Amino acid sequence: MFQMLTIEIGYVMAGIVVTLLAGSVAIVLLRPKFSAETGVKHLACMRTWWILVFLFFLAISFSKYIYIALFCALALLAFSEFCHFSRARFNNYPIICCFILICTHYFVISQYSYYYFWGIAAATPFVIVLVVKYTTGSSKVLRLSFKLAVGVLICGFMLGHAAVVINLLPADSYASAGAVLYLVLLTELNDVCQYVWGKALGKHKVVRVLSPNKTLEGYVGGVISTAAVGVVIYPMLVPFSFYQSFVASLIIAVGGCGGDLLMSSLKRYFDVKDTSSILPGHGGILDRLDSLCVSSPFFFYYFLSL
Repeated sequence: MFQMLTIEIGYVMAGIVVTLLAGSVAIVLLRPKFSAETGVKHLACMRTWWILVFLFFLAISFSKYIYIALFCALALLAFSEFCHFSRARFNNYPIICCFILICTHYFVISQYSYYYFWGIAAATPFVIVLVVKYTTGSSKVLRLSFKLAVGVLICGFMLGHAAVVINLLPADSYASAGAVLYLVLLTELNDVCQYVWGKALGKHKVVRVLSPNKTLEGYVGGVISTAAVGVVIYPMLVPFSFYQSFVASLIIAVGGCGGDLLMSSLKRYFDVKDTSSILPGHGGILDRLDSLCVSSPFFFYYFLSL
């Protein structure tokens, strides 16, 4: 039991729980100052955080296969959201093909097969074009295929890097669990800090066309806060030097900003506010994991280069 954990990882997890408790208490105490709708939204958001953190802790505590399976399930749900908000209307065969491709991504991850992982990603657009062409009879094969390929590559390949990280140090499961916790914690922390700094100090809009609520102060505050936490917790989670942890933190923060803008551009293009409403207070799976879709490849390849 708890074969993936060390005392140091346990300390970080305990810190996360204490932070969630403090946030929950603060929301309850400050609720009278919010409007009724805002208060309900904040409470729903915090409940969702508790559920997500519990599932994540459970996955990294027991086995890498449970962790990979969790991300595979999230990827399938995320792709379902993508099909819904992008209005991808097909018969069953292209959709089934895409689900199989996503599952295949995560299967080869569980087998430490990096080259197959990259190979499947490279083959994905061609496979989808063939399936769409010979099963739909549509005259817009490339347009329809491109939409599906984007969804599969985001949910299967890009988000899949968050699962691949568990294999970075296969001979040392403790270090692998620490690397995963380091990546996910800093990515989500960056999201939260961007929101908090943006609300507190935000004045200058950054990309008004894609995300009108994002501010320069929010982005800078998020990056600085993420880097500061990263260089504090790295001795407990990852085999980095101080300099390496600082660079890794910046890469994760910048990648998280890129993922947020990527999803914002897709939602703006398809004219939707949230990818779904499956996560109360957050929106959809892709709304919560958009930053991780870019920060995890950035972190993975940086780690691989060391």
